[in-house]
Amino acid sequence: MGPSGAGKSVQGKMLVETLGYHWLSVGAALREHMQDPQVKEQINRGELINNKIVEEIVAKTINSYDDPKKVILDGFPRDHDQAQWLVGFCANNEVSIEAVIHLVVDLEVARQRLHERGREDDRDESIDVRFNEYQNVTQPILEYLDNQGIEVLAINGEQTIEEVHQEIVEAVKSVHQG
Repeated sequence: MGPSGAGKSVQGKMLVETLGYHWLSVGAALREHMQDPQVKEQINRGELINNKIVEEIVAKTINSYDDPKKVILDGFPRDHDQAQWLVGFCANNEVSIEAVIHLVVDLEVARQRLHERGREDDRDESIDVRFNEYQNVTQPILEYLDNQGIEVLAINGEQTIEEVHQEIVEAVKSVHQG
């Protein structure tokens, strides 16, 4: 977890290579569903998509994997309802959430990264909406997940890509050994 521009997708893809897990980018999955004009408009404005749509995509994708117990979620959960749904989904499917990796990044550093990648939805107006959603809706669920007994690993996301990756791998290994 982390704000837009924190490096979630970059690190998720690297963890797939290192740990052999599946990578489920909810943002990428939603962008694949952009033939729906309403979904496309919401994404381009930086708004969150209806939870039922997102939860259906997450459940369907996880259940399609050969090993649904080894998944890195990128961009999910984003609000309290999604977090509650995920905890329930995992319990019902005998899957555990080993840890939440929280990439901690100053928002101005994240903004600069977003400008550099130059996607259509990376305009200041939509970035501001996403940052506001992150601070007011997503970040508070870290406490909820921690209260559910899920380890939240705070990682300095402002380091080099390789340094962030190394810190994540060490933190994940410590959870496995703990």
